[in-house]
Amino acid sequence: MAKDIWRKLALQTWRSIETSRVHTFVDLPILETDRQLTARLCRATAKTLEAFPQLKAWVHGSKIVRLSQSDAFLQVHTGASELWGVWIRNADQKTVQEIDQEIRKKAETAKTTVSPLKKKIGGLVLWMPGFLLRFSMNIWLWMRAWGLARSDAFGTFSISNAGAHGGPPRIPAPNRYTPWSVQIVVGTKIQKPMVVDGQVRAQWVLPCSLSFDHRLVDGTQVGSFIHFWMDSFRNA
Repeated sequence: MAKDIWRKLALQTWRSIETSRVHTFVDLPILETDRQLTARLCRATAKTLEAFPQLKAWVHGSKIVRLSQSDAFLQVHTGASELWGVWIRNADQKTVQEIDQEIRKKAETAKTTVSPLKKKIGGLVLWMPGFLLRFSMNIWLWMRAWGLARSDAFGTFSISNAGAHGGPPRIPAPNRYTPWSVQIVVGTKIQKPMVVDGQVRAQWVLPCSLSFDHRLVDGTQVGSFIHFWMDSFRNA
């Protein structure tokens, strides 16, 4: 009863995306040699969303739109200043190796091939004036919210690996047109002094920034999510 009251108050009073942001470090000895980091992140996040289904959703106005799948959206750098999205469908049902192979294959295709869809979308975006582009996106959001869109173009959650280009984790920025309930950005792995078995040692850790839509979950659920997510990441 109390959760239902809080959720309705949050939906009605926070009309735009309100985020709860967390910065943390994940210690994982395998990080020193692991080349499947993004795939591990995908699988761990997807498995965690299965345990926290209230975050398999997004908010449209005062309506909570429930999602049935745990799909990942990854940003791929394809050129000097160009980003493109890679979708990993049903990431919770795939192994780390399967996800890694799919990421590499789709990323290589995005870098080397200009698909008709990519060319068409890019041309439309460049041609449309700003007000018409926003209007079109609002229509698409409405269709998506009421189940009229053919597919979900942005997945259930997003992951950005800023560390792949030597950068630190940035704060995930909310966007009403890509309303992920969970956004994760990771930076470059670093060594930090940590106490292990009573001894201070240099341990490889991964700096992470996580952002949640606060209209869907409260702080307690965020804490539980992160604890489960870190365990899933270590054991992916």
